[in-house]
Amino acid sequence: MRFRITGSNRATGHELSTTIEATTESQAREIAAHSMTITEIHEEEDPLTVDYASPPREDVPARLPPKPVQPAAAPDYGAIKRGALVLTILAVLCYVGGAISLLFGFAILLLSSNHSQFDTATAITLILGTISSFITGAVLEMLAAIGIAVRDIARNSFPRR
Repeated sequence: MRFRITGSNRATGHELSTTIEATTESQAREIAAHSMTITEIHEEEDPLTVDYASPPREDVPARLPPKPVQPAAAPDYGAIKRGALVLTILAVLCYVGGAISLLFGFAILLLSSNHSQFDTATAITLILGTISSFITGAVLEMLAAIGIAVRDIARNSFPRR
């Protein structure tokens, strides 16, 4: 047990207060008497001791533990998948249209008998138009891939079940 002892120092006479650990009050008095004159002694309560058996306080309302929250399921993002499919189909159509345009341009150049300026201009226009068709197809294909990547990133932000 712990005892709080108040008194004065034997050598200097200064007032003094100390705490002594002892099994009984008489043992604490005996230990303190070696260096001080005792005026008061009392048992201290251990500040770390908690009385769990005491009734619940009325001023503190009882609380139930919170219910566990179920994580939300990741959305399907079907619109992103459908949009990516449409963009991929359009990209393929651009590639096919560009390939056909390229073939017609070379065919006009190779098969025209009189090589008029009109035939040459038409062939060059078709061949140069092919470049824009291929660029458009590549951009559409890239947008489809970005859409799917964004969908995957969004789905990975949800907890797995």
